[in-house]
Amino acid sequence: MQTPVITPSVDDFRIRSEPFYLPVADEAEVFEAAWKARIPVLLKGPTGCGKTRFVAHMAHKLGRPLVTVACHEDLTASDLVGRYLLHGDDTVWVDGPLTAAVRHGAILYLDEVVEARKDTIVVIHPLTDHRRELSIDKLAAVVRAPAEFMLVVSYNPGYQSVLKELKQSTRQRFVALDFTYPPPELEERVVAREAGVEASMARNLVKVAGKIRNLTSRGLDEGVSTRLVVHAGRLIAGGISGTVIIGLVFPQWIVAIMGIIERIAGGVLGIGPLKKVSAKVINILQQFTTAVGAYKGKLGLLFTALSAKFVTHFTTAMVYYFTALAIGVTTAEFWPITFGSTIQILGTLFSPTIAGEGAREALQALLLTEQLGGVAQAVLSGALGFIAAEAATLWGGAFLWVRTPEWRPKFALVDGEQVDYSWITADDDGKFNADAIARARAEHARDAAGDE
Repeated sequence: MQTPVITPSVDDFRIRSEPFYLPVADEAEVFEAAWKARIPVLLKGPTGCGKTRFVAHMAHKLGRPLVTVACHEDLTASDLVGRYLLHGDDTVWVDGPLTAAVRHGAILYLDEVVEARKDTIVVIHPLTDHRRELSIDKLAAVVRAPAEFMLVVSYNPGYQSVLKELKQSTRQRFVALDFTYPPPELEERVVAREAGVEASMARNLVKVAGKIRNLTSRGLDEGVSTRLVVHAGRLIAGGISGTVIIGLVFPQWIVAIMGIIERIAGGVLGIGPLKKVSAKVINILQQFTTAVGAYKGKLGLLFTALSAKFVTHFTTAMVYYFTALAIGVTTAEFWPITFGSTIQILGTLFSPTIAGEGAREALQALLLTEQLGGVAQAVLSGALGFIAAEAATLWGGAFLWVRTPEWRPKFALVDGEQVDYSWITADDDGKFNADAIARARAEHARDAAGDE
């Protein structure tokens, strides 16, 4: 009895609407010529430069279904070709994406092909020469590819290594098309259309991306892809500022740039303190992105935290105004001093000194010398204002200083419930962490239920 064969429907792979793609050179003409000549195509280029979009665009243009496989190191030949599965009480053969593409005369796209194991990739060899056939040993069958079938593979040369390299016996079977990021004028059009931003904003985003790509020769591992630029544009179109995007979505840009500046300034100019500034900026960015991840999906809590943060810093900035009055500055105005002091507080975050000492006074003098009646008054108000603003927290600092290392509060609130620190056993090294608290609460609940 012949084994039933299940093949995914060709309708599952059809592209209904034309994907947007702007040709950079003659890649569309070369691709179409290769398809007519039944020659497989290899696309080389950095991540996010448009390789996948190009294949989808050409599949729609040629009227062929598109079967895409994201290659990875655990991909097996069976994953591509197919396997036997139980279907009710029967055993059936289910075609894999490779076999389905051959049967339907589709375009098969193996994305990042070097990520797949070499013993897996050899299964495509008979489809890349004059035979154009696929042997399915488990079915004892050979499936011959129709004229419309085409094999396309892609890889990122930047991710290549000795262990992950396309074999010459495989590479020589393909016509290669080199991809890179589009020229600025084309990339601006892509970003404006895909992200829905104004042409001027798209121009600025592409300009920033170009400058960062130029840093790849100075230690930046990878440039900014067109896809990342489009994502940034979509966030801006949704109302998020460019500054927040850089810190929120692409912190690696700033981290990499600060590392490059540190090496240049430290090695060439001999500026030692810049290392401390760079380390502090990177630490702040890491804390920022960690906090963003913690608040993901908790908009109410995020709004509450930001509101509390605003009240804290605004109140601190107000103290600088009252400090100015206390030292006899009769020309002090509330809003200019409060606003300038807020900027000064932000600036101290990036100071390499403890608590921004020195940087605070310098920024206060730079921003508010005229308002405070002179450099001396500005420096004095910066120093005394900080002490006055932090006076309320000094008692907590004093307690932190004198307490014993073993001290723990008897109770703490976690999600509105009182938690006893004694629940945390020595196995957890006495550390307060979410996992330990969760286990302790569960054990406490079981003990309480048993007592009842």
